[in-house]
Amino acid sequence: MGLFDGLKKKGSGISENETKARELLEAHETKALNDTAFLKAFGKIEVLYSTPFGDTKDGQHKLFLIPGPAPTGYMPLFLNESEMKEYYERIGRGPYTILKGPFAEVLEVGLARNKEGKLPVKIGYLIDPLKYKVTVDAPILEAVIRLLKEGK
Repeated sequence: MGLFDGLKKKGSGISENETKARELLEAHETKALNDTAFLKAFGKIEVLYSTPFGDTKDGQHKLFLIPGPAPTGYMPLFLNESEMKEYYERIGRGPYTILKGPFAEVLEVGLARNKEGKLPVKIGYLIDPLKYKVTVDAPILEAVIRLLKEGK
């Protein structure tokens, strides 16, 4: 995982990764893929995200997780930079770092942070908060990670 390099597939406004991700999300939404099949296929998809803490446009420091059922706060995951920018603009987030990594690895980072116990909530994930809103709750992260490792 590292800083988003901004490279896109040549000749297209949409990367091959994003196209595959949207196909999987559509199939999941229409129930052509169940949760297990969706997660196994989505594990290698590269997602964009940022740090859980950041500043608002007026300089206040806050936690930018979407409230979920206790004990979960959802980390939003994005498929492209423009949707990430739109989302953070809507909620008033100031400057932020764009990070990129395979979905499975991002889940592992969240699980490690949850085990540290330093955040006021446990991190879960919300894929594409503007349209699909697919969630992975904090209490099931370990099980989902095991499932993804079995699928390799």
